[in-house]
Amino acid sequence: MGRKFAIEGREYDADTLSDTARALFQQLVFAQERLQELANQQALLVRARNGYILDLKTEIDGAAARIDAGALLVMD
Repeated sequence: MGRKFAIEGREYDADTLSDTARALFQQLVFAQERLQELANQQALLVRARNGYILDLKTEIDGAAARIDAGALLVMD
């Protein structure tokens, strides 16, 4: 039994394709797999970016809090 796929609702059997069509199908599969890899990388990078934003915000807020706390301690 061959590998089946569908394009615009029409089903095809990869084993019955011509050599040219089979090569095009393999290129299509490669492109789809690469797009999925890139989508996964994008998700990972968005998550990392959000983490960096949170860390930066925490660092900035913490630095501001340290400065504010120091301003409250007035030695006469």
